[in-house]
Amino acid sequence: MKAGNGVHQAKRLQVLIPADAAQLANLRQVQREWATRMGLDDQTQEILLLAVQEAAANAVEHAYWSSRQAGIVEISFWLDSDAVNVKVVDSGAWRPPKTDSPLRGHGLTMMRSLIDFVSIDPGPDGTTVFLRHSL
Repeated sequence: MKAGNGVHQAKRLQVLIPADAAQLANLRQVQREWATRMGLDDQTQEILLLAVQEAAANAVEHAYWSSRQAGIVEISFWLDSDAVNVKVVDSGAWRPPKTDSPLRGHGLTMMRSLIDFVSIDPGPDGTTVFLRHSL
């Protein structure tokens, strides 16, 4: 895992991970350390941890399904005056959620129930998930 290209300022963190589920534990640790340094309360940290892990796990599992090449997932965190923001970006191909299993397909609903604002922007060059949660 690489904390990204010198873009680590006081209120900003950029993390690049291989699209590999084994990397999600490392992401959790880096995210938790950043959130603690930023002074986020425990409840906000847990909410963000769940939502970011879901978004990153979706990118790891779904973004590169049509390619044999492993991709990269970029996760950016930043604070502004009244919210914490997170952007999860992959360069894979969008795949609509499966609806044939009652045990799958609840991640987006979960993110939307926890986070104040969630947007998902699939495009020809990948997918961007943006999360914004009020402080």
